[in-house]
Amino acid sequence: MRRFAMAALAIPAVLAISGGLSADAMAATTSPSITLGAGTLTYTTPFAAANFPNTTLTGVAQTVHAVVDPWVVTDARGSLLNGWNVTISASQFSTGGGSPSTLPTGSLSLATPPVPTTTTGNLSVAPVPVPPPAPIDGGSTQKIVTALIATGLGQWTFTPPNTAGGDLALAVPAAAVAGTYTSTITTTLATGP
Repeated sequence: MRRFAMAALAIPAVLAISGGLSADAMAATTSPSITLGAGTLTYTTPFAAANFPNTTLTGVAQTVHAVVDPWVVTDARGSLLNGWNVTISASQFSTGGGSPSTLPTGSLSLATPPVPTTTTGNLSVAPVPVPPPAPIDGGSTQKIVTALIATGLGQWTFTPPNTAGGDLALAVPAAAVAGTYTSTITTTLATGP
């Protein structure tokens, strides 16, 4: 009997020590929220190329190179349903004016764009560089980067690997006429892979 009496006294003591909730205890909850608005798909830094070096004609065909600057695409639309792409084309090299001299179409080539880097913490799958299948001044528009649906979100920097030699290659024919030639390169950033 003594053991039972001691056990009966010990249980209330344990409950008192553990400090069960008193009748006047209160709990509180809070539910903060945030609305994230859609941003835009944009060139943060557009595609741009340096001039080719001045070159002396030698009577034989030559290839000269120009550097492509790093360029940046930002997809801040916050959607997994779009994807995006970059296309490129270039006009024929010409001296301009009333009776221009020109270089043959198909003279200007672009190296495959590099695999891009992104900002710290961006877990999106990277966009994919696409090798241009032909010279970019051949009269057609060519895709050079594609971000499939649900990829390419965030900011992506394309840093060309050939900063010394240049990622643009221009074929100068043996019979080229002396002069200053210009081409206009157009890149277009658009929705869709």
